[in-house]
Amino acid sequence: MVTGGSGFLGSRVVWYLEQVCGYTVFAPSHAEMDLTDADSCRRYLAATRPDAVVHTAAISSTGFCQEHPEASWAVNV
Repeated sequence: MVTGGSGFLGSRVVWYLEQVCGYTVFAPSHAEMDLTDADSCRRYLAATRPDAVVHTAAISSTGFCQEHPEASWAVNV
């Protein structure tokens, strides 16, 4: 599973894992799994049971992260 699979880094990780390595990759959208909601994450993980998780989802604006540390922690960590 790759979080942030539609983003700059995540989309490349998904492509590599699928095209080069031949893996089946889950890349949930925000509607499918809300990273800031632990229950949403648990439900998605229980339903898909991935072998590994690559966390590439992030709020990349350092200014936003400094001004909103709780929101950035919830997504980035």
